[in-house]
Amino acid sequence: MLSINEKNDIYLVLREVSQLEGTREPLRDDDILVNLDKKSSEELKEILNKICQEEEKLSCQRRILHGKIDIIRAELVDRLKKDKGVISKKDINRLTEILAKGLQKL
Repeated sequence: MLSINEKNDIYLVLREVSQLEGTREPLRDDDILVNLDKKSSEELKEILNKICQEEEKLSCQRRILHGKIDIIRAELVDRLKKDKGVISKKDINRLTEILAKGLQKL
């Protein structure tokens, strides 16, 4: 099990890396993982609830994005089937098979 100091160190490294990469910080609140040992149980429960709610929103957004991806892929497959251009029926079947496997993983 990690000590409080180790957890704080990990958080600070993650924060620095995310700033260097120009990405969003792992957590919005800078102090959320710092000094956990000084926070009351009630504060920790509130923080946990807040993070769980944020995760739920992100999960919903992810599912919506995956739905849009599936719709766009299906549209592309339909267009490929209609065009009968450079892409053969074998290619279309293979693409459909690949896309179907991707959906099964979800």
